[in-house]
Amino acid sequence: MPISTDNDAVTTLVAAALFAPSPTDLLAQAATLARSTAHRQLVAIASAHVAGDADRVHVLASDHLSEHPGSVLVAWMTETATVRSTTDAKDSS
Repeated sequence: MPISTDNDAVTTLVAAALFAPSPTDLLAQAATLARSTAHRQLVAIASAHVAGDADRVHVLASDHLSEHPGSVLVAWMTETATVRSTTDAKDSS
């Protein structure tokens, strides 16, 4: 089994934060370990996602996905933010 790198840890922490009841500590740990622009973007997108800021998720994700089209986690956050945003709009009608 390969030794985990900080990059693996950033992705793992972000993924865990998306499903954690209280994601703040996990995202803070991920931010501390994030060294590359891609991983700092990932943390920023996840932070916007857990805050429910769909517009910010879409703006940040668009930029990220143009450079990293294989980022499944970011694509999932974008889609989920779209679904949540659409559902919230229908609920308030």
